[in-house]
Amino acid sequence: METYPIKFTEIIGGRLLGIGTTNSSYIALNSNDSQRNIDSPNLEFDNGLLTIENPFILKNDTSNINSTDSLMNTELIKLIGKCVVDATYEIDTIVIKFETGASIIISLRDTDYNSPEAGNFSPIVGPIIVFN
Repeated sequence: METYPIKFTEIIGGRLLGIGTTNSSYIALNSNDSQRNIDSPNLEFDNGLLTIENPFILKNDTSNINSTDSLMNTELIKLIGKCVVDATYEIDTIVIKFETGASIIISLRDTDYNSPEAGNFSPIVGPIIVFN
């Protein structure tokens, strides 16, 4: 059995270079469900690309900003050029801490999944890490 927290070492030390969006479409096999399109934020680091598909918050000194909040991109842009100083997998979250003290907290709760995975990290070197 895993002991939490678990270090997410692959992203630690990475500097955020930019943000973007990826659109993914999902259709459940053997189902009458309609196609779901998800716009997922991409955070480009100098050591890899983080795609977030589950809800997340950006926590800083003054507030907690939900991923659906219209201020999210404005706040993420403020982190460009900043480094990740710590990152962990918790039981129901992934926490990524920046040198500014801000944190991105990605939900891993079963009820928050929008797709087959909560997100993924594609490092410059090494295998893709899928969060599920």
